[in-house]
Amino acid sequence: VVQWLRNIATFASPRWLEAQKFDAAGNALWASPVAVYDQASLPIGYYPVVQPDGAGGALFAWHRFLGNAYDGIVQHLDASGAELFPHNGVLVSTEANRQEFTPSLAYLPASGDMIVAFNKEDLNQSQWGVGAQRISAAGVRLLTDNGVELQPVNGTEKNFERCVPHGDGAIVVCFDQPNTPLLQHR
Repeated sequence: VVQWLRNIATFASPRWLEAQKFDAAGNALWASPVAVYDQASLPIGYYPVVQPDGAGGALFAWHRFLGNAYDGIVQHLDASGAELFPHNGVLVSTEANRQEFTPSLAYLPASGDMIVAFNKEDLNQSQWGVGAQRISAAGVRLLTDNGVELQPVNGTEKNFERCVPHGDGAIVVCFDQPNTPLLQHR
């Protein structure tokens, strides 16, 4: 399964997340590409995550800007290209006055759940933290709607969160930069 950002023609064109499954000879296996996310244009210069699910489908994680904040989102396509979560995916957190960036995911095939780690920031993007969420095979947030806070949101920059499966959970790692220079910005 291959994903890409559909970009029509110009710098300002809408960018949507699409996917297609190919066989070993390069032939498309789904009748047409699947619009994984087409609600709003995705950020430029960002690379969403795609991982195989081990059963011919794929898992996706990305962030988007809608309204006044960035949100982390996930989706699961089965081997036929059908969306297993609602169209445009499931938010990893609904926490007020927080933004979620660069989600990383770990898939747990035994349960079908995914663990998602993400960078969480204040609305000014001047305070950083690390959050995590467990999404069920049915697309339900299992660690409250806000997820859990692994590192507090404060003036210490945290970034490059990565999540890998471990048993029935996951290990989450990140960079922690205690001497964040002033005016350093995404």
